[in-house]
Amino acid sequence: MFRTSLYLPHAVHDVLREIAHVERKKVHDLLREGIDHVLTSRLHPSIDEITRKDKA
Repeated sequence: MFRTSLYLPHAVHDVLREIAHVERKKVHDLLREGIDHVLTSRLHPSIDEITRKDKA
């Protein structure tokens, strides 16, 4: 697993926290959803598909 930092405006982080609270998720989960969307919308495998290949 790789760890990275992401700098967001406070207002954006506040909205993400609100969404996460309403959906009973973590902000981390929402960010991973966003990354997954970027990958799949550009015709790359999803995070799950990539990590499954690494474990095989």
